[in-house]
Amino acid sequence: MAAQRDTPPRWTHSDSDGAAEIARALEVKSFRTKPDGSPRTTQDRVRLVRALACATEYTVENTCDGGVPAADEMGQLKLGSEVRGDRFRTRADCYAASTLARTWLLFPDPGRHVVYTAVTHDGEPAVLTPASRPEISGDVAFPPLLVGVVVVVAIAAFASAVCYVAQAAAEVIDRKLTNDALTARLVQTQAHALGLVNDHTERQRKEGRPIPWDPVELKVLDSLFETQQQIAARTGKPLPNPFEGAVEGARTVGRKLADVGTGLGVFAVFLGGAYVLTR
Repeated sequence: MAAQRDTPPRWTHSDSDGAAEIARALEVKSFRTKPDGSPRTTQDRVRLVRALACATEYTVENTCDGGVPAADEMGQLKLGSEVRGDRFRTRADCYAASTLARTWLLFPDPGRHVVYTAVTHDGEPAVLTPASRPEISGDVAFPPLLVGVVVVVAIAAFASAVCYVAQAAAEVIDRKLTNDALTARLVQTQAHALGLVNDHTERQRKEGRPIPWDPVELKVLDSLFETQQQIAARTGKPLPNPFEGAVEGARTVGRKLADVGTGLGVFAVFLGGAYVLTR
């Protein structure tokens, strides 16, 4: 969970073909080649990761009871609302959101990483501003899954991680996706799970009631959770806590809210004038 301050860092992202890029990201099969067999460039991989980061923030917030707030009268929509375990209709919904939210906390290399206010476009290098300086202006005007521009404010730990991954150096993203098989599997499974969770949430909203998660959906989420456990294990650290009241694993879904997530560590903090993500 990130420390609260007046102007937390934010990530403003635009994509020249946002809806199509989101669709491509959710269907990714390889980080080295495109579906037509042509090679992916470093910029392609960075753009894909940013699309998945946007989709993660949107899907987690949209899974909360009430979903993502509507755009205001100016047509502006901003992500980064407070996410807590008690904002989900069911513990299974919380498990799905917790698992998606945890992924980007496990993507960076171990250590402390400063989270800046950043502006990005497609897969181009990020333009960074220290978090202690005034925010760069720019709010959103669309739902992220119809993406053109999206703003994420780093409030919860997982939102800080989303912002950090979006501004990570291209060579780091390249290395993670092409030379680290476990992390590549994490991101690929994340892409598959995002589509399933968002579809499930929209079906629930349409019917106006909770819908049980089917075995196929749970199998994908369990696979993602198991990969997260493996990455945490190789660093010798516990699974990170993406938000207050997060569900640590499928076995905790049936437990009471007060019993879930209380033993998880805090991994995004405010230190020395800057937001710092630690692993």
